[in-house]
Order: sequence, then structure tokens, then C-alpha cells
Amino acid sequence: MKYQQLDTQIWAGHSSIWSTTHTILGREMGVVVDSPVTPGELAALATRTRPALVVTTHADWDHLLGPMAFPGADLAIEHRTATRLTREFTTIADEMHVWDNANHTLERQLPDWSSAQVVVAPATLQSPCGALTLYSTPGHTEDGIAIEIADSGVVIVGDYISPCEIPQIGPTTGGAHYLAALTTIDRLINQAEWIIPGHGWPLTATQARVILHEDREYVRAVLAGDDPRLPRCADDDSQQLTHQRNLAAARSV
Repeated sequence: MKYQQLDTQIWAGHSSIWSTTHTILGREMGVVVDSPVTPGELAALATRTRPALVVTTHADWDHLLGPMAFPGADLAIEHRTATRLTREFTTIADEMHVWDNANHTLERQLPDWSSAQVVVAPATLQSPCGALTLYSTPGHTEDGIAIEIADSGVVIVGDYISPCEIPQIGPTTGGAHYLAALTTIDRLINQAEWIIPGHGWPLTATQARVILHEDREYVRAVLAGDDPRLPRCADDDSQQLTHQRNLAAARSV
């Protein structure tokens, strides 16, 4: 697991699994957004900071594991994430168990987020690094938020504009919502220096704009009924599978 320091109190880490990212805001009584994946990475995270608050950008299981590292921390989620966890908790937990079993990891229990503070985006949370403004970005999934960290030039965007994945259009949300999320993120990039995607590594604003443009053109082509070339990772079988699912999602919504 690697870390990159983006500000005096902001570090972006990424897991060895899917390059899933998490963000540390402050060493003491701070905030952790999202999570690494493996038990060893979670244990290492617990030695780096002591947050007062753990936040997730959306309810995919690889972003929900922060409470494993910080069982005493308060939790906060956006209301669509709360709804999704209430409705799909068993399914999401099963997806984690499948991965654990396939990777010879002792079976874990998906953290319980039912006690979390539920906020409705746009909303603001406080951190040692400044106010965190949450913006709703459904499209990849039915839930999702981007987080702007005041006066830092850092924006966390969840599972969008990844340098190592193509767009993943939610099967129940559709490409129109995905494009709307990109529009929100585009506006945030205009005032940012660093953008942290849910998978990959921190991007400069220039890098993020290039990827966002490629992703927007790809999603527009999928919505138009075309079978476009992948914007990146075309030789990756898993991304080709994602592409086929995107085509199916565009047809079904």
C-alpha cells in the first residue's frame, strides 16, 4: 500500500487490490474517506491516523471497510448510500465474502453502517483540514458522492475518472446519470489541484480533465447505441467485460 502526501494534512493511499483509494485528512481526530481492501492494509492504516470520523463515497464493499480499522470512530454516509445499504446489505456482504474466499482471506463481516450520521447532499462536514462539501454523483451506482476539501485544492470523486479503469455505468442508473455526475466533477476540477479517483492514484487537474473528456465521449457513444473503443485498458479482459456490461446497461435503461 502506497501513500502520496497532497497537503500538510492530506494523504491519498491506494490498495494493492484494484488500486482502491482512501484519503486521510489529519493525523489526530481527523477524517478517513473510503478504505483499502486487505486485512493487512487495514491494520497498517490503523497505525497511521486516529480519525474521529469515517466516510464512504458509495456502498461498494471495497469502499466500506474503514470501520474495521477504526471501530470506535463515528460514521457518516449520504442518504442514498444509507438506502442502498439497507436494501442490499446481504448482497454487498456476499460479494466481499466471495472475494475473501477466492483470495484465501479469513471470512470477514461487512461493517455495520446503520449507526452512521446520514446527510443529504449537498451537505457539509467538518474536518481538521477544513470543511468537506459533499455533492451527489449517482451514475456508477445508485448512490455516490464527490467531496471537495475547502482551501486545499483536493477533490475526492469516488469511482469516476479512473486512470486504470473505464467508466462503469450502473445497471439501474444509466448513462444519463453518469454524464450528470461527470458534469458535477468537471465543475469541481476547475477549482482543484489534485483529484483522487476511487481507483488509481491522485491526478493533477490537467490529467483529470483529459480522462473526464475521454470518459464523457465514451459514455455518450454507448448511449447513442454505438460500440466505441475503450478509452483505456483495452487489453484488459476485465475492462472488456465492463464494456459489455455498459452496453447492456445502456440498452436496459
